[in-house]
Amino acid sequence: MKEIYLILSHTPSFEKQQMLRQLVYSINKHGKQIMVVSHTQIPKDIEDMCYYTIFDKDNKLVYDTDAQFWSYSRINNKKFEFINLKSAITILPVYKLLVGAMSYLKTLNYDIVHLLEYDCEINDFTYFNNVSKTIMAGEYDLVGFKPERDHEHKHLLLPISFNVKKFSFNQFTYDENFLLSEYKRRYHTKLFPITEGLVYDILWSKVNVKVENSDEVKSTMKINQNYTLGLTDKYCIHTVDGVLHITHDNLSNPQPNLIDVLIYCKDGGNKTKSFIAPYYKCLWVNLEVNYENALYIKIFVNGSIFRELDLRKPNDRFYIDSARIVEI
Repeated sequence: MKEIYLILSHTPSFEKQQMLRQLVYSINKHGKQIMVVSHTQIPKDIEDMCYYTIFDKDNKLVYDTDAQFWSYSRINNKKFEFINLKSAITILPVYKLLVGAMSYLKTLNYDIVHLLEYDCEINDFTYFNNVSKTIMAGEYDLVGFKPERDHEHKHLLLPISFNVKKFSFNQFTYDENFLLSEYKRRYHTKLFPITEGLVYDILWSKVNVKVENSDEVKSTMKINQNYTLGLTDKYCIHTVDGVLHITHDNLSNPQPNLIDVLIYCKDGGNKTKSFIAPYYKCLWVNLEVNYENALYIKIFVNGSIFRELDLRKPNDRFYIDSARIVEI
């Protein structure tokens, strides 16, 4: 039996990189084979512990207000409802890494693949050893486990172990147009969770699946530890009496964020507004520019460009037009 641990990774921060490093080390020290695929560069010391690594620089996030989730922030008696400028549709990079790695491992004649994300920790390999025996016995092609709560759409949580030989190369097609249209369809028909359900229907449902209770894996490993790194920051641009304002909720950076907002105006003038956002504090800042006079907006976070909004484009204007303030 030819077996490997496949880790999907996106580690743009040192803390997330450390999670990946610790996971790879814990698997490597038991003499097991590892493959890491990532849209962020993989450090040399991590590569040295792997059999294979793939770095795909093309991390194609899609900022489309037609399928992005609403966010909420509060200041005193005011509740802000908006599409977070930091949110994005991630199905393309996630699916690309997955089917690319599966195709590669099938080419190399592997049998069992244990699919993990970088933010987990394995205490012992009893669960994976038992799962491998179950799959090689031939009754099941894939073993995953179900969420603790019921959802509207069937899906599996990682880790997922499967016999990659049971999939055909035709099933590893990467079709951006289909993935995005199907993502939007599921979003508008409320088939949540979208990415997990989409992957299940395209891939996992095509083989013989055994679904286990989460207790089967919790005794031997920790999963989904991303919450230890803080929440996602929230950014919203909206209007008050026709004047642009920005709401910023710093939820992830214990060090204050330095925010610079540069607005290009139709009358030829530019306006820059700078402020510091303390950790775990939501700020509401008047940008002092009339919305009807604004042409282009650039937002910088700690000196690096974060988002650009071209107000000639309806999709960018929607971020502003759809935001609202609710008195609590």
